[in-house]
Amino acid sequence: MLPLVQVVPEMNLNLDPESGLIGAGGGDLIIVSMDEINEEIAKVEELVNKEIQAALPVVTEVMNIEEAKKTGAMALFGEKYADDVRVVSMGDFSKELCGGTHVANTSIIGSFKLVSEAGVAAGVRRIEALTGEGVFAYYKEIESKLAEIAKLVKGTP
Repeated sequence: MLPLVQVVPEMNLNLDPESGLIGAGGGDLIIVSMDEINEEIAKVEELVNKEIQAALPVVTEVMNIEEAKKTGAMALFGEKYADDVRVVSMGDFSKELCGGTHVANTSIIGSFKLVSEAGVAAGVRRIEALTGEGVFAYYKEIESKLAEIAKLVKGTP
């Protein structure tokens, strides 16, 4: 079996409320086995869901790019930024430069399910995840497929 790549847990997440997708990128990658990948994915999901349930306030501030970098805000995806930027913070869990839409409180996200990860450039991974109602629809679809399989093998899901 070929080795696969671990999802790095130190990641900042951007929520797209329209699609329910969350994206992240960057960080060093470590080659690991499929079992280790599944374990890391479970850890990331547990961490993110814990922070969602913590109901952290989402604070947005506009400041000079240099000042923002001094606060530890992360720039994602190698984007170019203007002189003044938005810095979005969720407690001590995440702080990043961002121009996107955000929730007022992490609890509004509801729940988080990581559904894929892939390389998008050298040293950059992209994860996609579902949130809120998207997670429930995902599990409903899986339950439906399990029921179909169980029916085919004359078993129970």
